[in-house]
Amino acid sequence: MVLPSLLVWRATRIVRRSENLRRRRLEADLAAFVTHADQLELQAILSRYPDPQTDELRRLMPAPGSDPRGSDPRRPRRRCAGLG
Repeated sequence: MVLPSLLVWRATRIVRRSENLRRRRLEADLAAFVTHADQLELQAILSRYPDPQTDELRRLMPAPGSDPRGSDPRRPRRRCAGLG
C-alpha cells in the first residue's frame, strides 16, 4: 500500500506547487496597478462582481497608495493608457 500513498503525496505536491505559481503570477499582475488611479479602476471593476468571485483578488491587491515594487526600480510600472 505504499504506492497509492506515494501517488497521493506526489499529486498533493504538484497541486500545491501549481497553486503557489498561479498565486505568484496573480500577485505580479496585480502589482502592475501602481498608481492610485489604477487601483481605483481595478476596485471599480471588482465592485461589479460578487464578493465570493473577487475575494482572492481583493486580498492580494496592494494597499491603496503603496508602491508594490518596493525599492526595486527594475520592476516596470504599468503604463497608463493615452500617455504614449
